[in-house]
Amino acid sequence: RMATILVCDDAPLAREAIRRAVGSVPGVERVTAAGSGEEVLARYPIERPDLVLMDVRMPGIGGVEASRRLVAAHPHASVVMLTMAKPRISL
Repeated sequence: RMATILVCDDAPLAREAIRRAVGSVPGVERVTAAGSGEEVLARYPIERPDLVLMDVRMPGIGGVEASRRLVAAHPHASVVMLTMAKPRISL
């Protein structure tokens, strides 16, 4: 069976980069994208992806809270949290 993935990130460039990278993985049939935790919560019951890749920090309902609500409503949901740490450069 081929996997379906829902990528959630509020940054359009990051979201598209992750969507493309995941879409190139063998065994992945479909990758959709959402721009907010609210959107994931609305779309998950309809799309039922095998995996949600969720950004930790987003405006509105952040990734941690969205994941908490998602798993509470859908105990079999699989979520992997993502974050982009800004590098600290000392000059």
